[in-house]
Amino acid sequence: MAEVLADGVGASSTRILDLLADLLAAACSVGYLRSDATVTDLRVLLCGAVLQLMRLNVGGEATWRRYGELVINALRPAEHGAGTDA
Repeated sequence: MAEVLADGVGASSTRILDLLADLLAAACSVGYLRSDATVTDLRVLLCGAVLQLMRLNVGGEATWRRYGELVINALRPAEHGAGTDA
């Protein structure tokens, strides 16, 4: 799936990206994610992490959860006035 999303080509990829865009907009609108987060940001962070874990043949639930948390944390609003989302 990461390879399909990374390429962004095809009907299934387009549909998934549309759904991700809707989820991202909803999360941004309620302040769960930073207001300037884009689908491109999500694709770069998520697909980059997943493709590398796959290519490095890194497994284990704890490892995958760690990188998932890193991706989500990268998209969260800055705290206490640091960054663009004060």
